[in-house]
Amino acid sequence: MDLEEQRRKNAYRRLAGSGAVLIVLFIAYIILIRSLDTAPAAQTSPQEIDSRLPVLHTLGSLSLTNQLGEPVGLETFRGKPWFANIIFTRCPGPCARMTRQLSFLQTKLPEGSKAQLVSISTDPEFDTIQVLQKYARKFEANTESWSFLTGTKEEIFRVSSDELLLVLIEKEEEQRESENDIFLHSTLTGIWYKLVIIMQLQDLPLINAILNSCSAMLLAFGFVAIKKDNKELHKKCMVGALVTSSLFLTCYVTYHVGMQRVYGAAHTKFMDPSWFRPYYLTLLVSHLILAIAIVPMVILTVLHAIKQRWEKHRRIAKWTWPCWMYVSVTGVLIYLLLYQIFPQTPPPLP
Repeated sequence: MDLEEQRRKNAYRRLAGSGAVLIVLFIAYIILIRSLDTAPAAQTSPQEIDSRLPVLHTLGSLSLTNQLGEPVGLETFRGKPWFANIIFTRCPGPCARMTRQLSFLQTKLPEGSKAQLVSISTDPEFDTIQVLQKYARKFEANTESWSFLTGTKEEIFRVSSDELLLVLIEKEEEQRESENDIFLHSTLTGIWYKLVIIMQLQDLPLINAILNSCSAMLLAFGFVAIKKDNKELHKKCMVGALVTSSLFLTCYVTYHVGMQRVYGAAHTKFMDPSWFRPYYLTLLVSHLILAIAIVPMVILTVLHAIKQRWEKHRRIAKWTWPCWMYVSVTGVLIYLLLYQIFPQTPPPLP
C-alpha cells in the first residue's frame, strides 16, 4: 500500500468518524426533544432552578466596608444578582469608563430590581470612606443598589483575585508611567448569581447562526472546488461543513434543553408582528423538514465517498448539497428574523 492510498484511507476514516458523530447527535436530539415535548408543563420554583444550574465558582467570604461606613459581607448580596468590578478613584486609565458603564447600567435597571452594583477600590490608603462618598456622588450612585467598597489591602487583594477571579497587580515604582499609575487590574465586570448562567444560555442562538454561516460558506467553497476538479480541497471543505453542522446540532440541543430547564419552554415562539408569522412558520417548517431529511442523505453521501462509489456519490450529492445549503442558510435567516429583525420579547428571569 503506497503512501497516497494510506492517506486517502485515513481521510475516509476521519470522514466516517464525523458521520458517526452526526448520527449520534441526531439520535440524542430526537430523544431529548421528544422527552421535552411529552413532559408536563414546568412549574419550577426559583429554589429548584438554582439547584439545577451548574456551579461555576463559589464565593467563600467577603469582609469589606461600603461608602456609608457599613460592613459588607456575602450575606449582603445573598439571593440577589450583582455586578462587581475593581477600580480606584485616582486611576489615570480605564476606571472612570468602567464606573460610567455601571452608572449607565444603573439607569437601565427596572424599578424594584434586586440587582446590586459593586465597585471595589484597590487603593484603600487613598480611597477612604469620604473619598468614595464623593466619587459615588459624582456618578450619581444610588446607595441602596450601588456599593463602593474598601477595606484592608490584604482583604481587597484576596477578594479580587481568589473570590472574584479578577486580575490585580500592584506595579513596582520603576514600572509606573505616572504618580497615579499604581495598579494593573482587570477591566472586566463579573456577573454573579444566576444571571451569569442565563446570559451564557442566551448567547447560543448567535453561536448557532455563526456555525450555520460557516457551514454554508464551506459548502459553497466545496462546490466551487469540485467544479474546478480540485478533489482534495472539496474533501476538506465538506469535512469542515460536516464538523460545523455537528457542532451546531450540539449547541442547538444544549440551548433548547437549557431553555426548558430554566424557563419551562424549549422553543422561542414568533408572535409579533402577527402579519409576518405565517411567512416565518412556513420558513421554519421547511427548514425543520429538510434538517431531518438531510441527516440520512449526508450519511449516504459520505458512505459512498468512503467506499469510492463515485457514481452513486455524485447522484445523491446533487440532492444532498442544495438541501444542506438550504438548511444552513435558512438557519441563519431564522436567527435574524427571531432575534434581530423582529426580536421577540424574552421570557422573564426566573
